[in-house]
Amino acid sequence: MRVAPVVNRISPPVQMQWENQQAQMETLIERWSRMPGSAVRGFSKYRTVDFLKGIPKEKFFLRATIAQLLENAYQWLRGLDESTRTVHIGSFEKFLFPLIRAAVANTIAHELVTVQALTAPTGTVFYMNMVYGTAKGRIQRGGLMYDVRTGPARDIHYTDEIVEEEAVATGTGAQVQYTGAVAHVPVRPGTLKFTDGTAAHDVVDNGNGGLTGPGLNPAGTNTINYANGAYNFTYLVAPALGATLTASYEYDMEASFDTPEIELVMTSSPVTARTQRIKALVSIESQQNFQAYFGASADVELTAYMSNELNKEINYKIIRHLRQIAAATAAPVQWDRTPPAAVPWIWHKESFYDSLIAASNSIFSATQRRGGSWVVASVQVCDVLETLQKFKPSGAGTTADAGPRRIGEIGEFAVFKDPTYPANEYLMGYKGPNWLDTGYIHAPFLGVYVMPLITLDDLMSRKAMMQRTGQKVVNPFFYVRGQIIQTGGAFGP
Repeated sequence: MRVAPVVNRISPPVQMQWENQQAQMETLIERWSRMPGSAVRGFSKYRTVDFLKGIPKEKFFLRATIAQLLENAYQWLRGLDESTRTVHIGSFEKFLFPLIRAAVANTIAHELVTVQALTAPTGTVFYMNMVYGTAKGRIQRGGLMYDVRTGPARDIHYTDEIVEEEAVATGTGAQVQYTGAVAHVPVRPGTLKFTDGTAAHDVVDNGNGGLTGPGLNPAGTNTINYANGAYNFTYLVAPALGATLTASYEYDMEASFDTPEIELVMTSSPVTARTQRIKALVSIESQQNFQAYFGASADVELTAYMSNELNKEINYKIIRHLRQIAAATAAPVQWDRTPPAAVPWIWHKESFYDSLIAASNSIFSATQRRGGSWVVASVQVCDVLETLQKFKPSGAGTTADAGPRRIGEIGEFAVFKDPTYPANEYLMGYKGPNWLDTGYIHAPFLGVYVMPLITLDDLMSRKAMMQRTGQKVVNPFFYVRGQIIQTGGAFGP
């Protein structure tokens, strides 16, 4: 049996779309890593500014996301008339772009899900599918070879000489003679079988051009031409109305030049960015007291806390959404905290890692892609997880001032502690290596927009901040919940 290669066809529009997207990201990265100081108010016009400094070059998509959000803010500011820009932005423009960069880099969203920055309030996010380019057996042209939801198709004979369940006719309840030709030739003698799912209508070739079967009319032609696939046979009793007659066989792929094809399809989906806002009020007296007692600016502290609140809520919203879609796809993986008889707690708790592997394998089974890559856990779950021998605490990744944060790794899983996650539960998920391989997309339009501190005649200063982001679920099967239970009574060792 000869196994043929699979031809991959990428349509020109898809290839052009991807190449344009890639080129745009590279251009924006280059622009914002070498931005002339003269282009941004508050910076020296005699030097260039690297707004992506500190973001490793291997994190290409994170750098591209930050660059796009910086560009969005820059273009919005350019659209303001000079008086509006001076009154509402003023000298704070110098701090706006570093704040956007810090806000995006210090959210854990890009470590849990794919982040694709929008170029407009209503935009398009992308993910990819592989489809079959030719029909073969029960595989239809245009059918999904790789589904972003359920992973690879389960058919295993697309690239070899075996054809399974090629539909050739539909029963009418009266038709007894069937003629036609199978799709792939030349047919290998002795391999052909027709059936409608009932044994009485099974028809096989005898290896010598003839067709035989218990339900055939011996007066019929009952032949198969191996060279061109033409068949002609007659039943004694007609197949039932609506019954599908299929042919399964093998063909000589080397002689046919019939090479299966696959096509890359770039799938797009519309996303609308929604707004989050927060405002702060502070009196002149409070600002003076803060400066006198602590030697610090109340404006700086307000900005930090407001930015942190926005980022914290984004992280929480994404995690809660992932938990919600995970709950709708499968029952949680459970681990019993109660040790078996005569097994010390210090030994038993190490078996909790087994439940993480079970959760990971649950994702792998559902998607056929791979298992989980991260865990978001409640404080109660971390009480167990952080004491396991495999756990390695680490300051790697991003750390916010409040809310969920990365605390280390256990085996192949990055671990995030969420102080508000439901007690004794955890969430496991998978994040692909690029934004085309994803289960969930976070799509920011404005990473953060902040107004300068403005004081009115009531001697109260005001400051406002906003973000605009959208989200899109692509593959809910990349996420699964886990639970700690205790059959032996109250929780505790």
